[in-house]
Amino acid sequence: MPRAAARALEADPKLGLYTPGGLPEFQRALSRRRGLICARLDWLAHEFTYVRPEGAYYMFPRSLVQHRNAVQCASALLSHAGVTATPGSAFGPSGKHHLRMAFCGEESVINQAFDRMEALFWT
Repeated sequence: MPRAAARALEADPKLGLYTPGGLPEFQRALSRRRGLICARLDWLAHEFTYVRPEGAYYMFPRSLVQHRNAVQCASALLSHAGVTATPGSAFGPSGKHHLRMAFCGEESVINQAFDRMEALFWT
């Protein structure tokens, strides 16, 4: 990462990525959030399958839920659970049954989204 970008992450809380420990703490935070979202997806293994990302700040799970395409699946999540996910088809035809779920947000937001999805799928 260029030094200027690393310095910006350490110095500017308005970026929304600020952590008191600078870039190393930010990387640890993303690692924790990746672990959290993977664990939460594991609880929904009957609804999603995924490959654990190594260098991204998002997941790209395949939906196992009955739907025509990812747009329909993302729309159902939004309307029935209040959870936003980007349809994988926005990234090309191979994403037809996938959703993009970012884990750059706070852990409490990730947990809230998965609590809502579990309530939707388990009722």
